[in-house]
Amino acid sequence: TALFDGALKSLGQALTIRPGDEVALVLRADTNMNIALFRVGDSKAMAPPLAAAIADYGAALGRNPSRDDAWYGRGYCSSLLSTVCREQDRDSFWREALDDFEKAIKLNPNSAQAHRYRGYAYSEHDKHREALADFEKAIVLDSTLKNVLDAEIELRRLVRNLGVLAEVDLPVFAHRDVLGQRPAQEPERSIRP
Repeated sequence: TALFDGALKSLGQALTIRPGDEVALVLRADTNMNIALFRVGDSKAMAPPLAAAIADYGAALGRNPSRDDAWYGRGYCSSLLSTVCREQDRDSFWREALDDFEKAIKLNPNSAQAHRYRGYAYSEHDKHREALADFEKAIVLDSTLKNVLDAEIELRRLVRNLGVLAEVDLPVFAHRDVLGQRPAQEPERSIRP
């Protein structure tokens, strides 16, 4: 966490020099979100950086409401917060998360990250069919190695959890062998649980 502390300190200094700078606000929010993710399993430790991230994303959106990355970042933080907050607050954080994801996707329907984060949020709330649809969309929109592998792993887990025997057609690994590895037990363009 020393690296995160250093990043937060530098971003705080940048915001002192340029108060309200939307790029610095989003970067600080991203840093706080990552701090929270490193604290998964400790609800009390996750909540403060998530709240700080939500505030910074909100400030950036106040300056520039067309930043889809701030909308989906805030949405994901609200979704995470809904899993660790008091029972009576869960529904409101979850609704805020869904609203933010919708705004991000409306601004940029081709944002693989917005679909990916919404997919993670749906997954965390046991909305597996919705998560599956978002992960499929994320893979179609962005076939770079990291996004594909992350989304495909989550997609496979969700398919297995659903017990779905239907074929899920993915335009992934169809013509190339990523890192020299291809899933041995599964056909080239489909996922079977």
